[in-house]
Formats: sequence, structure tokens, C-alpha cells
Amino acid sequence: MATFCKGVYVYDDASEDDTNAIATSHPIVKVVLRENRWDKNQVNVQARQRRELFEFAKKECGEDQYYIYMDADERILWDFDIEDDTDGVRMMLFNAIITEDDYKPYDGTRPLMDFRRWFDPSFREILMVFSGKLAFDGQIACEREPTRIPDGAKIRTHGYVQHYGRAVSCMQFVDTCHHYINNVPLFADKWKAELEEGAVKSSEGLVSWNDCITRNKGDSKT
Repeated sequence: MATFCKGVYVYDDASEDDTNAIATSHPIVKVVLRENRWDKNQVNVQARQRRELFEFAKKECGEDQYYIYMDADERILWDFDIEDDTDGVRMMLFNAIITEDDYKPYDGTRPLMDFRRWFDPSFREILMVFSGKLAFDGQIACEREPTRIPDGAKIRTHGYVQHYGRAVSCMQFVDTCHHYINNVPLFADKWKAELEEGAVKSSEGLVSWNDCITRNKGDSKT
């Protein structure tokens, strides 16, 4: 994020590892907002935290700035050339997949970008970059992106995201499944099915990262 952001604001949700120390040691990190108590009702908690983090950053930096919301397991491919009249940018998010020919765990010795060989060809369009005119509601279950968008706002589609939420390692995949099963009832059935299916997939039907881009290159739009 240091390559395209002037400052980074982090939300540490009652972690028990070195998240806070690692984040604050980086010069680009402006502040770490910390939750002192773990709340199992993650459906509502995540929405509140995202709103709080955005409002805190906006208060410090102003409404006329652009903001980007991303998780630590996401990597962006885009030149960040934002047209002057743009209010938000949606990006195509692809899930990286652990496969039978690519199953070694990520060990941090190389960049996470392009770590996996295979990706699910389907994607979600996520509003990743947005101006301070937009806002999070904070009451919508698992609100991932701003939902308070003014009438007439110009939202474009540019850029691509590699998502490693289930592809850092087999152990991390199992931990992620249990997290959603135990803390996010809204998605519990989905993650139970994921856990039963297992972390390692066949590469049949998956595509390379280059194919993710070339297949959807013409989909950038206003």
C-alpha cells in the first residue's frame, strides 16, 4: 500500500499476535484503531469497524481525498490513474486457489502478489477506491464497501485484485473456515461446505492470472 497511499489506517480487531507492533513499526501507518474485546457477532461488528476507520481517516485527511479499503490478504494491480470527476472505482476481485500442483504455504519471503498459479475465473466487483463524499452505513451486515452513494456519483470499473483469503496456506484455510462458521452465522453454511470440500483443489477449470486480465480487459467501464 505504501506504493500508492499517503497514509494507512489499520483496524486491529482484538488480535492476540503482533499485529499492532508490526503495523505501527511501518512509517506509512498513521494510526491503529484497536478493539480490546473480541465480539463474536462479527456480522455487525465488521460493518461498524469499517465505518469507524473510514470516518477517522476522513476526519484527518478531508472529504476531498480518495480512500481505499482493502484487507491484508489482497493485492491490487492498477495504475491508480483516477479521472478528475470520479467518485469511486470498482475493481474485479479474483480468488487465488490452492491446487494439487501449488500447495506450499506462503512463508513471507517473497511478495504475496502472484504467489499462486491459479485463480477462480469468476470475480466480484468491489468498490475499492472512493472519495470522501461516499460513506459506510455501519448497520448493514458485513458491509464491505460504501453503501451511501450520492445520486449522480460517477463510479467506474478499473483494476484487478488478487484475493488470498483462502490461499495463503492449508492451515490458514481451515482457520478461516472455522472463523466464519463460529463467528458469522450468515455465512456459516457456505464455509461448512468449503471445509468439507477441502483446501486443495484440482486446477481444472481454473485460470492463470494473465488469463484473468485478458478475459476481462474490455470490461473496464464507467
